Amino acid sequence: EAAANSMTNRLMTTPLQITIMSTLLERLSQVPDTRHALFDAYYKAIYTRERTRASSLGAILTAHERVIDYLHEQVALFLHARAAEAGLSEPLIEGSALRPLLLARLKADEYDEPEADRLATEIIRAVHDRVVLLTGIRDGLVGFEVRILQEYFAARAITSGSETQIVDRMARVAPSLHWRQTFLLAAGRLQNHANPQIIDALLLRMEEMDTASEIAMEVASGERIALDLLDDAFAERIPRVRRLLLKRAFGLLDHWGDDKLVQLANVAGREIETSSATYKLVQNAVESRIGAAGPLRSSTVGFLTVWQRRKGKQGTLANYVLGKTHGWKPTQHEVHPRTTLADLLVPLIDRSALDGEARRALKSALEESRRVYVLQGVSAAEVGSFAKRGERIIMLGLLSALTKETILSQLIAALPEIEETVGGLGVILREHMVALVEADAPRAADLVSAEVLALLGGAAQRDARVFEG
Repeated sequence: EAAANSMTNRLMTTPLQITIMSTLLERLSQVPDTRHALFDAYYKAIYTRERTRASSLGAILTAHERVIDYLHEQVALFLHARAAEAGLSEPLIEGSALRPLLLARLKADEYDEPEADRLATEIIRAVHDRVVLLTGIRDGLVGFEVRILQEYFAARAITSGSETQIVDRMARVAPSLHWRQTFLLAAGRLQNHANPQIIDALLLRMEEMDTASEIAMEVASGERIALDLLDDAFAERIPRVRRLLLKRAFGLLDHWGDDKLVQLANVAGREIETSSATYKLVQNAVESRIGAAGPLRSSTVGFLTVWQRRKGKQGTLANYVLGKTHGWKPTQHEVHPRTTLADLLVPLIDRSALDGEARRALKSALEESRRVYVLQGVSAAEVGSFAKRGERIIMLGLLSALTKETILSQLIAALPEIEETVGGLGVILREHMVALVEADAPRAADLVSAEVLALLGGAAQRDARVFEG
């Protein structure tokens, strides 16, 4: 029945999530229909199972649920933040390093010192084996066995506190690819927040995010996140929010395309079936852009060609709009000349505006980019389908020197002026800018409270093994 349900079926995409579903169905008649609710129910089920055991840990889990929740959440947030700084895929911490955190929490609840010390000792001893989902991994180091569970608890930590704190934290992590799953799980948790207006506050911050700087306007993280939220079934039962997000996501067609075009086509394909208002929104989005030039035209054509051979409303709309549009198809059997990326970049950059360091960076980038070739004379369909076909002409490593502010700002200004016939250049440059923004994760100090950072971070400085992994 869950597999046949359109909402729960979306969750059946990983072995872990299917395993969790089967675990929950041993106890429940229905499974949750969002990822956050799925992991939330799983944590509660495991917690309930563990506390019914006849042991000292079972008694602690029964009497100190708030402390155990806090331990999971703050350790997950700390580890995930530090993993971004250190580039670790498996962040771990010495079990004994949790002691200051537990003592501070128990004393804040006004336990006397001997009792707090006893409880902290018992919990740390148990963690080396397992306390619910926080577990010993190896050699006295503890963490979370599965990264998505760490991200789930980090999302709980981010969404604890005042509404202003929650929205501020989420705005900080939103553009970062390292934090994307945490952001989506945190957004899922907001759907059950006591104040439903917090969702509107978050959407407003996403709009502001895309006007913060020149590169923010070009990368449009808010539009990319809007699409990810739709794909993650966010606000599934709030049509108003879904349409707002879909309208934001269609802003991606205003830029040179990437693999988000295919995701947009798949998500919009589901949304278009929900109501006539949504159908009209999609129709207006593509018809208003298809007649433009450059990125708007090629990205819209790329989007529509994904739909072209589909049945139902998607295929009908795509063939209707493309049928009215001229010159978007590739010329059959035409062989396109190629030119180097360096040759295309040179006219876009005013060297006289660069300082010595930027000039040296540019020289290095141009030398490397002579090994990258871009097709000339391509059509809107060919540019728009680069991502669709997975033909990555993008070599971001070769453009790593183009991060100097003066060079970057010149490239951003030139992006809308790049002609469709060398649209591959636009695709490469925008991919480079997206990668720059998504790789920039906020520091741990921006997310973890000063107290927790001091308690856990102090242990990290004393023990070199804390972030081994």
